[in-house]
Amino acid sequence: MRAKWVFAGSIGGILLIINVLYFTHLIPPIPLSLRAAGIYHSVVRTQEGAYRASGEKMSIFERLTHSYPVVHINGEPLYFFSAIFAPTTFSTSIVHVWQYYEEDTKTWTTKYHFTFPITGGRDEGYRGYSIKNNIIPGHWRVRVETTRGELLGSETFVVMLATSPILLEEQTL
Repeated sequence: MRAKWVFAGSIGGILLIINVLYFTHLIPPIPLSLRAAGIYHSVVRTQEGAYRASGEKMSIFERLTHSYPVVHINGEPLYFFSAIFAPTTFSTSIVHVWQYYEEDTKTWTTKYHFTFPITGGRDEGYRGYSIKNNIIPGHWRVRVETTRGELLGSETFVVMLATSPILLEEQTL
C-alpha cells in the first residue's frame, strides 16, 4: 500500500514540476519546438518552396572563438529565419521579437515585432523570416515567441559596420 502512495506522489510531483516550468515560461509550449534559426543578409523563397539564404562565411576558428556570431552591415537590412516544428493540424501565430541591448541601462529593448501564422505537419518545420531595416551596430537578439509570450528560442548576435567587403555564402534552408 505504501508503494502505491509513493508512486502516486511521484507522478503528482512530476506533473506539478512540469506545470510550474510551463507556466513560468522556463520550457517552451509543448507542441512547438524551434528546429533552426539564424541571421542572414538575404533570404529568398525559391519556386520549389525552399529558402535560399546568404550569410557571412565564417571559419571554424571564428565559430569557436566568438560567443555570438558577428554580422557586418553596409546599410542593408538583416533577415532572421526560423523553422518551427508543430504537429499536424496545429495552427497558431509566431512572433519574431527583435531586441537591442542598451549598454547604458544593461537592458534589452524591443525594437520590432513581426507576427506570422504557422500550420503544423511539415517534417522540416514551418519556415518563415522577418526583415529589419536601419539596424544599428551593437548587440542584438531575436526571440521566437508565441503570441502569448512563450519563448521557443532566441538567437543573439553582434552587428558591426563593415570595413571591408563582406564574404557571403549561400545555403538552402
